[in-house]
Parts: sequence; structure tokens; C-alpha cells
Amino acid sequence: RGAIIYLAEADFLERRPQKGFYVKNPEINPFEEKNDISAADENDIYQKIAFDRLRHTLPDTVSMSELVRRYNISRARMLHVLTRIASEGWAERRSGNGWAFQTLIDNVDAYKENYLFRATLEPAFMRSEDFYPDDLILLRLKEKQEFVKNEGYKFLSSIEFFQIDAEFHETLATMTGNRFFIRALKRANQLRRLMEYGLPPDHKFIQRVCLEHIAVINDLLNKNIKAGATLLKNI
Repeated sequence: RGAIIYLAEADFLERRPQKGFYVKNPEINPFEEKNDISAADENDIYQKIAFDRLRHTLPDTVSMSELVRRYNISRARMLHVLTRIASEGWAERRSGNGWAFQTLIDNVDAYKENYLFRATLEPAFMRSEDFYPDDLILLRLKEKQEFVKNEGYKFLSSIEFFQIDAEFHETLATMTGNRFFIRALKRANQLRRLMEYGLPPDHKFIQRVCLEHIAVINDLLNKNIKAGATLLKNI
């Protein structure tokens, strides 16, 4: 049923009362990409939706038709964008019709509260007896952080840096194997996502954060978990 709803929202099926769903145009392949806009433009639509939510110009609930008209994009492409947004946790499909955006952090006070929560949670799970650093994963994280510090900071967008930053913190959480730690941190990151998107890229800040992340990784590689936890608390 989920696939049927997906195809209906993408405008490939139509619903007929008491008859079910019918294909609108059998000659159209619903899985073939449309050429109305490029993938880069699709990403641009994603960013516009994010900033419109941050500016409170996009309502909490909205229909697919309204989104298609507002952003001048095909239903299929809009569904791609909304699927990405839903996977990140800040929107979900409503039962019946339309989409609902989740309440996220959109002011300084809530942002500070989120930071305090993460600063308390992360050192706690690193000091837990279930925390086991994985050297191979840590080395991959370090390689990515060093790339951002040395080159990536010059061209990464706020969205891209947020994703890399969130990956660092969430990957450490997975090393506990504790589903509650992992879910709590993922949710905290989801809530701060739009606030981070609205910040202009700060190259010096990005480099400093990467240096701090690398220092935490080095502590963990050296099996100095307590020092790494203390450092992470202040990042």
C-alpha cells in the first residue's frame, strides 16, 4: 500500500471512488527521472523549504499540490525532496493527504538547551562501560575531519558541514551499542538541523571544530577515553 500511495502522490496514479487506483498514463515510467530540473536544482528546492521553515513562511501542514505550485517543481521531484526531508526527521506524510513539518529548534534559547543536552549526553555515554571505540571507524572519521579542516572548509555549505558534524557525533554514539543513546543524539541533531542551516559558513569556526574532533579521535585511538569525553563536553 505504501508503494501505491507513493505513486499516487507522484501523480502517476489516480484514485477513483469505489474503484481503487488507476494508472494515469501507462506509457510513463514512474521510476524514470524527469528532466524538468536538475539534481542540483532539486537540492536548491530542499534548501528553500528548509529556509522557509526557519523563517516561518511555510505552514506546519501543507498539501503536495501547494508545494508543487509554490516551488514550481514536478510532483515526482517534490516527492524525492520530501522523502529526503522525512528521512532526516523534520517532516512526515499525513494520513490521508499532505505533509506535516515537525516543530524544530528555531530560536537561540532552544538552541542553547539542545547544546547543553548534547554536552551532557555525549561524555556520559563515552564513560559508560558499554562504550567500545572502533579504531577502523575512528580512522575513517579522522580522515574526513582532516579533509574538511584542510580543504573542505573552503567550499562546504552550512548543510554539508552540519551533516559531517552530525555524522561524527552520531558515529561515536553507535560505539555504545545502546539504542537509547543513539536515538536521543539523532533526535537532538534532527531538532537543531534547520538552525544550523540558517547560519552562514564560518571557515575559522569549521576548522576549529574539526581540530577539536580530531583531538577527541586521537584520545580514543590512544585509549584515553576519559580525556576524550572531557574534551567532547566542551565542543
